[in-house]
Amino acid sequence: MLAGPDNLNLGGIEGIEYAAGHLVIVQGSLQPQRLMRLKLDGTGSSVETVAPMAVALTDFDRPGAGAIRNDALYYFANTGAESGDAGALVLRTPLEAGQAIVPPDIRKFQKSLEARQKQ
Repeated sequence: MLAGPDNLNLGGIEGIEYAAGHLVIVQGSLQPQRLMRLKLDGTGSSVETVAPMAVALTDFDRPGAGAIRNDALYYFANTGAESGDAGALVLRTPLEAGQAIVPPDIRKFQKSLEARQKQ
């Protein structure tokens, strides 16, 4: 099992790729549907950071398998289409898309609340 931070959710994975110390996962059967980049530690057995690359895009219809080419993930975005004439839809998302999810600084949040109460 892959260890990681509390915000690591490995449910609904439809596709997984590896690139330069990161796992790129397609979570097409999870709501909201998304692409995530997981930075691995030096041993490759634990996730250090989690970053959403794309979430709930209009073109998503259960995104699925993909492949990394150069600096982007190319993937099918309509694997859940009910109609046979929906046609294939391939999307491209840069590997560097999105930012890491970091826990909020509770002290900064508390100061913000206190400042609002004084207004």
